[in-house]
Amino acid sequence: MDVACLTLIVLILQAIIYGFMLWQMKKSTDASTVSAIAAKKSADAVTKAAERVVISERAIVLIDDVSAQPMVKPEDEYLNPSSVIVFTLKNFGDTAAHSVNLKGQIEFPNNKSTNIHNRPESTIPPQGTGKWITWSLGAIIPKEEIRSLNYDDVKVRYSIEVIYRDEFDSSRTHTYRATGQYIPVLRSFVVISSTSD
Repeated sequence: MDVACLTLIVLILQAIIYGFMLWQMKKSTDASTVSAIAAKKSADAVTKAAERVVISERAIVLIDDVSAQPMVKPEDEYLNPSSVIVFTLKNFGDTAAHSVNLKGQIEFPNNKSTNIHNRPESTIPPQGTGKWITWSLGAIIPKEEIRSLNYDDVKVRYSIEVIYRDEFDSSRTHTYRATGQYIPVLRSFVVISSTSD
């Protein structure tokens, strides 16, 4: 075997070895690419999960109850001159609602209405409640008209707007709006429509 043949064999062996190394590097690069794609998908999934937590865990403030107080006996008229209308809001979320503010009014027949008392902004804890009230009905409308509210189909309507902030983004406010009316036969206030962001 002469030197030329030996050199040729060494060159062929080197080419095979380099080819094998190149093939291994390509497999490694492919594996790295797959790993990088999987890592990106995992990061995207974590981001989406975090966004869902913010949405599902945030404070959600809605009407829990609207009622006339003080409570009366079943045989007494539900609405009377000493009645105040109490709006109870509940935080159905899993974090506190901050800077809760309710504005609204109740409309009575004959173009009479009253605003719901302003009160300082408050915090409602998770699953907690807050109450807002009106003036007594006797301060707003005559006794005879109050009596007719208990029997007639005249409409006593309310509309409210609640603005609050949650734990996740104190710079953003959330708004809940609701309208409703008193149903004499049920001796109850009901929500007619509501929206929340």
